[in-house]
Amino acid sequence: GTARVEVFFVDQDDEGTTSGRSHHLEVDDAGFNLKGSGEADNGLKYGAKIEVDADAGGGALSIDEKMLWFSGGWGRLELGNDDGAEGVMGNHGGDLNSGAGGYDGGPSSAFDFNAVEVQGPGIGNNSGDATKITYFTPRVNGIQVGVSYTPDTSADGTDSIATIDADAAGVQDQISLGINFVQSFDDVGIRLSYVLSHGDAEDNDTRDTNSYAVGAQVDFGNISVAAGYGDAGDSGETAAARLLRVIDDQQWADFTVRYKDGPMTVSAGYFSGSASVAGAADDDVDFFSVGAGYAVAPGLSIYAGFDVIDINRDGTANDNDATLLTIGTSMSF
Repeated sequence: GTARVEVFFVDQDDEGTTSGRSHHLEVDDAGFNLKGSGEADNGLKYGAKIEVDADAGGGALSIDEKMLWFSGGWGRLELGNDDGAEGVMGNHGGDLNSGAGGYDGGPSSAFDFNAVEVQGPGIGNNSGDATKITYFTPRVNGIQVGVSYTPDTSADGTDSIATIDADAAGVQDQISLGINFVQSFDDVGIRLSYVLSHGDAEDNDTRDTNSYAVGAQVDFGNISVAAGYGDAGDSGETAAARLLRVIDDQQWADFTVRYKDGPMTVSAGYFSGSASVAGAADDDVDFFSVGAGYAVAPGLSIYAGFDVIDINRDGTANDNDATLLTIGTSMSF
């Protein structure tokens, strides 16, 4: 299980959705996992996971992920509601962010992004936790391949064909692929990745999904450096959006350096996102994050993060910039 409490102190130009408040206290990422596993006489390993979130609004419980898995010398097969290959096999600079996670964390609790197109790193329009089948090969000479098939990205749990057809808002027959290379050479560790996703939009007036991302990380001694780049093109663009503004070239890039010494980590990172918008100024995001964390005791940590955020979206009326300080403590058990 996990429980985390954070306090935000923010100074931003656009306070339309925050009532001018400069501080906010939040219980974030509280929940627990139910897990079981076994092994058959023939060596087949199998298991199940149900992830329960306890941080929904009003104190409500929700089920985030639920899945079965099977593994052996042939690889690993996952069935159910969980992240696909495109979500677990990629890497980027945000993976190294210390403290509150910075640009790959939760600044939207206190900062108004004004619906800017690209808000953070990750492959665009991925399958999320939709019901799917995923297969991962064994890792051979540092290389592993994963592939996911999601019949409908709006399907979750017991959603029926009638339910998802009536919704008509998801992506059907989505195929996601991930390839990564993980290897160590003496005191140097290397991780490289490439992930992509393609699917057919259910609504004929919505663009199909075509997204990809690449990432790299190098570890040497106490220092790690990582970077990533992603491009979603015009994936997921709706007809209504095209009438108002043609969105294309949804791209992002990030870079982070982290220092780790025993229970302490310190990091500094930069994220830049953009989308070309016809007939108006492009959507641009610049995000600088520094963070630090300290493991006080087994399962208990304290952390802090400082972010400088600048949003330029479709004209000055939707611009926003801010400085954000986040202080938190978390416990895993």
